[in-house]
Amino acid sequence: MLWGLAFGAQPGDVVSIEINGPLGPIFQTDDVLDRKQALFMRAGGLNPPDGGWRSGTYAGLITHSRDGVELDRQTAQISLP
Repeated sequence: MLWGLAFGAQPGDVVSIEINGPLGPIFQTDDVLDRKQALFMRAGGLNPPDGGWRSGTYAGLITHSRDGVELDRQTAQISLP
């Protein structure tokens, strides 16, 4: 699960969430916002597969864009033994 908290949403803004694992992309979504919001949160992810997550590094990226221009980004990373 990866989540982001941001400020100043306008209708049409896009929040993108990407999660990559040791073997490549795991999750990706683009959420087009439908209203003005002073504060908003978006989250995304997947349940663990049978047997748990593979060892290695997992990296997440959340971006907030308006009219194709990136306003903000946040990254996170975790390594599993």
